[in-house]
Amino acid sequence: MNGWNRLFAVVAVVWALVAPFLLVAESNKPAVSMFSMCSDVAYQLYGSSSSNKLDMDKYRAEEAKCSEALVSGFIDVPGTFSAMVGAGDWKLGGVAWGFILIPLALLWIVAWGVGVSCIGSPQGSGDDPIGIKRILSATTSDRA
Repeated sequence: MNGWNRLFAVVAVVWALVAPFLLVAESNKPAVSMFSMCSDVAYQLYGSSSSNKLDMDKYRAEEAKCSEALVSGFIDVPGTFSAMVGAGDWKLGGVAWGFILIPLALLWIVAWGVGVSCIGSPQGSGDDPIGIKRILSATTSDRA
């Protein structure tokens, strides 16, 4: 395996390990945002000392409702992994696999295209298919 293939293999493994965590973090942003807004409104209405409806019991009840809404819309990492192996929500599993595999496929296609357009052939015909050594030696001899 040449250097580019090894680099792609390392990038693919790192992406496959990190992507589920990124997916969970991005999927939970709306739920966290709603919890923050809900909690702020409850504090402003019932928990703030400047509120004319100061009632800490009502504030705690409203915050509990906000927390319950957060938990119901929350996606966790174990749930994502179980969905990826088919034991959970199949839609979440499909999104997770797509989130992992589509960028890797696009990276592979772009790298292959750049390699073919810059190097010449995908197999690399010969020792120096487009004369890189000749070009490098000409630029270094110009400096001398």
